[in-house]
Formats: sequence, structure tokens, C-alpha cells
Amino acid sequence: KYLQIPLPYGLNAAFNMGRSLSRFSRGQYSIGQAGSTIFGTATDVFNPFGGNLGAVITGEDGASIGNVIAPTIADPFIDVVFDNTDFKNSQIAKKPNAFDPTPTPNSHLYWSTTDPNFVKIAQAINSLTFGSSVEKGFIDPSPDVLEHIYQFMTGGAGSFAARVGNFGLNVAPAALQGDFEEDMIQATPIARRFVGYVGERGDTEEFFNGRDKVLLAGEVLKNAYAVGNMEEVESVKKRFTKELRIYGAIKNVNNARNRILRKMAKIKDNPRIPKATKDAAIKKLSEQVNAIVMRGNQYLNQYDIQ
Repeated sequence: KYLQIPLPYGLNAAFNMGRSLSRFSRGQYSIGQAGSTIFGTATDVFNPFGGNLGAVITGEDGASIGNVIAPTIADPFIDVVFDNTDFKNSQIAKKPNAFDPTPTPNSHLYWSTTDPNFVKIAQAINSLTFGSSVEKGFIDPSPDVLEHIYQFMTGGAGSFAARVGNFGLNVAPAALQGDFEEDMIQATPIARRFVGYVGERGDTEEFFNGRDKVLLAGEVLKNAYAVGNMEEVESVKKRFTKELRIYGAIKNVNNARNRILRKMAKIKDNPRIPKATKDAAIKKLSEQVNAIVMRGNQYLNQYDIQ
């Protein structure tokens, strides 16, 4: 948790210049990295075309030329379809593991900071089209995608109204009952502008990025063994040395996480469990998931895999 001061539009370019030069002076940035981020941020702030032109020019991850050349009205759809990242380069929709044979439906995958009203809408649509917490319906939208499109279409006023409504319906009652959690700060109007919180979303994104690289390395090695190409096997081992060292550990962490998520889905979908009991069980399981993700990130950070 940290304090933050919102900057007027345009001043972030000057702030980023100072930050980049500071990192360069401490040896954390090369001259190319410092110049790239200074130029990219300045271009994004002052270019007349909108979009993330600076990030596209400097080749940053998640940068999309589509946002630059397409009409503004198409931006949220391009964000979702092409790279699943918003203008901050944060992941929009929480995605299932590509290697999971029984992935959780999109409507039941969401961040802890997602507006519960969009969660209810997405799950209602999934349920009405013959889906459940473990099976996709004919229409299975992501709550985060619905929220992203709503915020774009209604602008700042609509986003503020949604946050005020969510605060009154969900956050304030939970706080009065003593269930206020740190990630609820991001759902609290005004306070969220001054207090930042690196919570489940940041940890999970970090884990997903590293996990996918490690599991992909394992699949590439398996394929090389399957075709009997020993030269390729040795090449893969050299190319993915770090990833293969922790392949077993990350696979175990990922399997443990998936088992708990499936257990949570069954609890959510069980109408015989009282709501209070269900909420307590889900909260406990969520804490276990977060602990497992942190353990996975420790493995990834140990070998500098991001």
C-alpha cells in the first residue's frame, strides 16, 4: 500500500524523465532504455492521434497499433480482442490457464477489485444460456470486459457513478461489519486516487506471465523428446535453462491453484450452502490461492523470469 499524488495531464512526461534519468544514473537503465521510455511517454502525452503511439514506436509489450489507427470508438474492442490490456498496459480480463483441461468459465474469473455488479451480470448471462460456475454457457462474458466497455462508453462520470453505487451496496456494508480489506481501497471513490495498492491483480499478472513461459518451455522440451530429435532437445535445454529448472515447481504451484479454484467454483454454485458460510469459505480459499501465487512468484523472481 502506498500514497500517490495525481498529476495534471502532460506533467507525467516530465516526471517520467526524472525517474528514467535517476534509474540510468544508478545503473538500472541503459542509455537506450532511458531514452526509449522518455521518448515513448512524451509521444503518448503529446501526439495528436491518441492511442499509445509512443509505446508502439518503442516496442513496449502490450502496445497496439490498432489503438492508434482505429477510430476511438473501437478502442475498447481492440483492447479486448488483440492484447487484453488497457491504456495502462494492465491485463483487462482474468484469463484461465491455457494448459488447464477444465478451465473456469469467463464469467467466474475476475479480479478482487472488479465491480460485483458486473460479476452478477456476467454470471446471470452465463446461467441463462445454460452455464454454471464450472461449465460455460452459450454466452459467457467476462465481468472485467463488461466493466471495461462500460467505463469507456460512459466516461469518467459513468465510472464514478458505478463506483459510488458499488461503494454504497457492497464496500460500505462490508466495512461496517468489520470486513474491510485493503483491495477495497481501489473501489472507494476519491480515496483510490490517493492510495495505491499492489494486490491480487498485480501478483496474479506477474505469476501468469512467468508461469506461461515456464510451462511453454516444458511443452517445447516434451515435443522435442517426442519427435526423437536429440539435437533439438539440447537446443531447447540451453534456450530455456532457467525456465526448465523450475518447471516442476511451477507446475505443482499451478495445479494446486487450479484445484482450489475448482473447489471455490463448486462452493459458489452450491445453493444448499448458506451465504454467510459460503462467503467465509470462499474468503479462506482466496487467501490460500494468494499464498500459492506468492510462492510461485518467489520461484519466478529467484530465476528472474517475468
